[in-house]
Amino acid sequence: MKEGDYPLTDVNDEVDGLAGQLEDLIGVCAKLQSENSELQTNRQQLEQDNAHLLDRNREAKHRIDQIIDRLRASEVA
Repeated sequence: MKEGDYPLTDVNDEVDGLAGQLEDLIGVCAKLQSENSELQTNRQQLEQDNAHLLDRNREAKHRIDQIIDRLRASEVA
């Protein structure tokens, strides 16, 4: 046997080990894809909630401005 040659059992063991690592990586990838999908869904919901709260904040500010204007008008009158 020349230097650098591997017995067939060593090659098979190495291939089996690599196959196991590949299966582990596939599992990790699937888990990360699932987590990513969930995070994207959460982000979209948070963006919608934020937009809704910004609208409500603008409406409240507008109503407060109207009340202040009416109070100023009543002070003048």
